[in-house]
Amino acid sequence: MGYFTVFSLVLMATVIAVNGAAVEKEAPFLDCPADEKQADSFNFFNLFAAVLPQPADQQTERISCRSLQLPNGCELFSISANSDWTNTRGKLPQCPEHLGVEFYLYTRENKEAADMLQTADLSIKNSHFDSSKPTKFVVHGFTDWAPSAWTTLLKDELLKADDFNVILVNWHNGAIGINFNFWVATANTRPTGAIVANLIVTLVKDFGAKYSDIHLIGHSMGGEVIGIVGKEVQRLSGESVGRLSGMDAAGPGFEDWSENVHLDKSDADFVDLIHSDTYHPGLGMKMPHGHVDFYANDAMVQPGCAPNPVTFEQMMAFADGTLESICSHARAYELYTYSINSCSFTTTDAAGCLIGYKATPECTGRHDFNTTGTVPFC
Repeated sequence: MGYFTVFSLVLMATVIAVNGAAVEKEAPFLDCPADEKQADSFNFFNLFAAVLPQPADQQTERISCRSLQLPNGCELFSISANSDWTNTRGKLPQCPEHLGVEFYLYTRENKEAADMLQTADLSIKNSHFDSSKPTKFVVHGFTDWAPSAWTTLLKDELLKADDFNVILVNWHNGAIGINFNFWVATANTRPTGAIVANLIVTLVKDFGAKYSDIHLIGHSMGGEVIGIVGKEVQRLSGESVGRLSGMDAAGPGFEDWSENVHLDKSDADFVDLIHSDTYHPGLGMKMPHGHVDFYANDAMVQPGCAPNPVTFEQMMAFADGTLESICSHARAYELYTYSINSCSFTTTDAAGCLIGYKATPECTGRHDFNTTGTVPFC
């Protein structure tokens, strides 16, 4: 395909996207080539960029972008040195249609049988969603899925505490990447977060929900997904969601890069994090990134857990959350779950801040707290 042909296609697609609101309704929220081919010698930095030859190590850009609804323009699919998205070792995110993101809605009226939501209005209208009630999203991490044992228990505890809309986000296809590739899964946090954000904007604009009533709770990579959600809601609406809670949000592949890549206190009105696994090599974020950051037992080896394996690669070899290699990492979602109704964890300092579900914006900064090693850990 020649320079002129490729440039014409992109220019024509851009004009189509710009002209007429109907395109925004008909086109997928996120769009990229169905065959996921990568450019051989071209790079489009944004919707209006010229076609430029690229060095071999940067020949991995998407070759078409047809929707202005793409998060941050074309940057979602960019891994060039010109973008913040250099955290995936050259791996691109998969297309949205391959991610198969699912939304399971539970309320006190349907505690066991979930309503399956889509961004289409009809599925929401025919569900138990009630815009007058606060909405909680729960997002799992790498290789995980929902509904699972721990996401279901967290959902049950939330509904026991109050009358919420609780939405479990299943992005399992994206969370395993391609053949369980950690770096592809890392890249997939971006389109996944954007898809969740699109649902939130729909709930607010078309069904009367309030951004201030939206609270997302994410574990590990799910903690980074919710950061993307917060950023994308801000981009699309100019508003911020009420709260983001990171449960040992993923460190590797995120922490050493720009705040545009990872969960940050700028992503919502209130961002709180529990850190539980920073022991070398550790799967969680080591540094504080929220309005308030809580470190469980110094965020080292958690009581009742064995020390982590020596290398990051060994830690990536797990298949489920029962293996000892992620015991300390998984402890974060257990602590959060039991903080809802069973425990009132408090910081060890004079501030005496409540932790987890009961955390409030009045408590800021870094704080430590101690737990036991048996359920419910208080």
